[in-house]
Amino acid sequence: MKSFILSVVFFVFGLNSYAQSIMDTSTKLNYKTYYKKQEIADSLIFIASNYKDGFFIYKSLFNEFDFVWMEDCLRVFQVALIVKDAEMAMFSIKKAIENGLEIDKISLLNLGCQCNYYKDCHKSIHIMDTFMQLHQNELKQYYAKVRPIYLQKIDKEVLKQIVFNHVEDELFKCDKNVMKHFNINFQQKWKEVLNKNYNLIDSFFKNNYFIGSKNLGYYSEKLMEELELDSFSIQNQKKNYYNQYDMKEDEIGRGYPLIPTFSESEYFLGSPLYITFYHDIDHFQKLLKNYLNPLIELGFLHPREYVFLAVKANKLHINPCIQPSEFEKFNEAKMTNLIRQKYYLPKIEIDIAKHKFAHNHKIQLFFGFLSTTR
Repeated sequence: MKSFILSVVFFVFGLNSYAQSIMDTSTKLNYKTYYKKQEIADSLIFIASNYKDGFFIYKSLFNEFDFVWMEDCLRVFQVALIVKDAEMAMFSIKKAIENGLEIDKISLLNLGCQCNYYKDCHKSIHIMDTFMQLHQNELKQYYAKVRPIYLQKIDKEVLKQIVFNHVEDELFKCDKNVMKHFNINFQQKWKEVLNKNYNLIDSFFKNNYFIGSKNLGYYSEKLMEELELDSFSIQNQKKNYYNQYDMKEDEIGRGYPLIPTFSESEYFLGSPLYITFYHDIDHFQKLLKNYLNPLIELGFLHPREYVFLAVKANKLHINPCIQPSEFEKFNEAKMTNLIRQKYYLPKIEIDIAKHKFAHNHKIQLFFGFLSTTR
């Protein structure tokens, strides 16, 4: 840890020369570069408490790439509010909007963390309330201006297929005790659906067409309405299945929906596509591994998304400890960081510092599936 902090000090004192180098257009522009620069920015912010220089790197990074992860923008936004940097807060929330954030969804940020089984997930974050209220007109106008540009980037036909397959996947994965009286072999049907989902995505990749949040967006019912895909929305498809199979909402009797699909409350916690990956983890881990370089370099797959699947499929000989509940349990930082470096993840010391920062300041800094994959 001492040597790591010394390296951060080196970064701080050498930042002026580094700042020039990150603007060097001769460097190949891909998302592997993005994650390397992000690691330095986060080390400055969360370990050295050098917010000014960390924000400088993030600002150049967000301007450099045509697509940036909305979650990264929201991390910077919250930290900027904490250190009272209104200019950076405005810059980062506008970048989040450019990259898909629906303004009303910011209320879904919460204090739930995977490290404590989400016991605080019902507790909202309020640090942004004053800022959002003060600038609501400006942000609404900006949203109206850039939203049409964002929507043009989404592949409507592929999104429609992915969402349709997600609902079908969840339907036939249902509890067999609930479904047995429908005279359908749900186990066999689910396998067929999984194979269909895999073959579809495999066919895209074989033709060098890659998918992810970059061209499928961040799912919401509003997004489907904006894209004129209302009839294919998750909620409408579920209603159709309920009618088709005469399913009653209270039939499970445990407070869960009969078709446990991705929901609006999970806006920051995953996507229909990633749930598809997770449900057929062995097949998709292999598929993603085969195309890992282009998927990461082009910004369609976050490194944490792949690593999470690889860990769950027992394909990594060293656990990179990417779940918050694991941060304090790793035994050897050197080996952990070697496997992290291989997959473009930050040093574990940075994630630990970020995790502590989130709890100390009551904000949300970890996103994606199980607060792990973004």
